[in-house]
Amino acid sequence: MPRSHNVIRMRSGRVVEILKPLGGGGQGETHLCREQGSGVQRVLKIMHPQFDTPAGRKRVEFLVAQNLSAVNPVLMGPLDCTGSGTPLAHLSPVAPGQLLEELLLSPCWSFMEGLDLSIALAQAVAVLDARRIWHGDISSLNTMIHRNGHILVAVIDFDNSGAPGVPPPPMAGGKLYMAPEIINGDAPDTESDRWSLAVLIHEILLLKHPQHGFDADENAFVKATMNDRWNQDPSLCRAGAGASGGYPAEVLSPDLARLFRRGFSLNPVSRPPAMEWLAALIFARDHVFACPRCGGMVLIDASKTRCPFCSKDYPLTQLVFDGGRTVACDGVLVIRRSDMGGRPEVSSLHSIIRRVGPEFWLEDMGSCNGTFRRTPDGRWLRLPPSKPVLIQPGDRLRFANVEASVHELT
Repeated sequence: MPRSHNVIRMRSGRVVEILKPLGGGGQGETHLCREQGSGVQRVLKIMHPQFDTPAGRKRVEFLVAQNLSAVNPVLMGPLDCTGSGTPLAHLSPVAPGQLLEELLLSPCWSFMEGLDLSIALAQAVAVLDARRIWHGDISSLNTMIHRNGHILVAVIDFDNSGAPGVPPPPMAGGKLYMAPEIINGDAPDTESDRWSLAVLIHEILLLKHPQHGFDADENAFVKATMNDRWNQDPSLCRAGAGASGGYPAEVLSPDLARLFRRGFSLNPVSRPPAMEWLAALIFARDHVFACPRCGGMVLIDASKTRCPFCSKDYPLTQLVFDGGRTVACDGVLVIRRSDMGGRPEVSSLHSIIRRVGPEFWLEDMGSCNGTFRRTPDGRWLRLPPSKPVLIQPGDRLRFANVEASVHELT
């Protein structure tokens, strides 16, 4: 297969025509090509002669057999390769969009979209985990982001991947995403992929590298990487918005903060697998709150009483009962019969209102005569027992036959 030829036959029999070069990589040159017959565009990677070895061919044929892009569309793994006796090349899907590395200079996604990107990435790596495959070079240089009505992510370049029984790759990835043991000379594996995944999710969610501030100097960066701690951990420091670029780590939920602490551990087996990230990210997506004063987005929990962006306290809520009695909601507010003058219609433990960061959730405790909220058309809708319901200023509530209105406490 001389380099001057622009038509190449793959092992499966499909024929591709090279359209234009896309660039060179560590192990080969990539080209945009088109399948004859279907007209579908693909990416063809022609390996450099020093990487055209029996071990290299075995690695490519293993990946082709996995058909990763059919299992998960985020994984742009090889679809086909050249047959034996011809120079080694492999064919992959075209990943639309731009490199994450380029987009991090001026991110184009919202915090909510960052959660969606992280979920898609965690799902893809979970597929690799289930097949006992590691990518070996998860990084912003091998991640593509595309906007077309909605935002998509793709993982490319599997040249450094590995699996049990498959020859190891001849090269390693970039140091900025390397686990400490790889920097020290170990071979990539599933646990080192988990380190790289944590770094990439950190960049997508918080718009900065976890070693931000140490990455201008290689020695300082390596030293920080070997610290066995997450330097931006909100339990260690509270830098505040804008102090070091990106978002403050205080926007994270406790679950995600715990995953980052484990993800950057020097003990590889303690790093969370992709499925743990996936569960925490999906849960977090339903707990995003925008500060009413500055619009800053956070993942809410009981520990958050002020906005990490503008440092303003979140407003409190109060109940104003008919007759003028006012009760402030801060922490946990219990509605009992004894609080209602002993009225028999109200249960001894009727309802509970819990503050979760800036939000207030009312839970009917299975009271006999129920807890109600008035609808916009004036009807009283009974709230389901033992299911928290969000309440907001302007709501009109009824505990059995005792009415109250919800107001912001000023």
